[in-house]
Amino acid sequence: MDTQRSTTGYVVMLNNGAIVWKSRCQPTVMLSMMESEYMALTEATKELKWIRMLLSDLRYSNDSADSEPPTTLFSNNQSAIALSNNPVSHAHVKHIDLRHHFIREAIANRII
Repeated sequence: MDTQRSTTGYVVMLNNGAIVWKSRCQPTVMLSMMESEYMALTEATKELKWIRMLLSDLRYSNDSADSEPPTTLFSNNQSAIALSNNPVSHAHVKHIDLRHHFIREAIANRII
């Protein structure tokens, strides 16, 4: 049955190899592609934060610096990227649940 729900998908790479991947339908119908991509960025951010903690517990080091640099997260939607980087509330995204603004905090804390 066609639910009109977008698909969230991401792949986490480490040393040129995929270590985590996920693809699933989003729980709700999104009103725009920006909204759908923003939700996908949030899901990927949660996974990346967990992986960073796991690698830290395993004492994995990338040998690039004393402090861990932010993890690069790629997206192909410029509107979702702009919304992630700009903590100002916009009228057209007021309906997005606050839990999806998790990515903004991760960017501010230099995790992503």
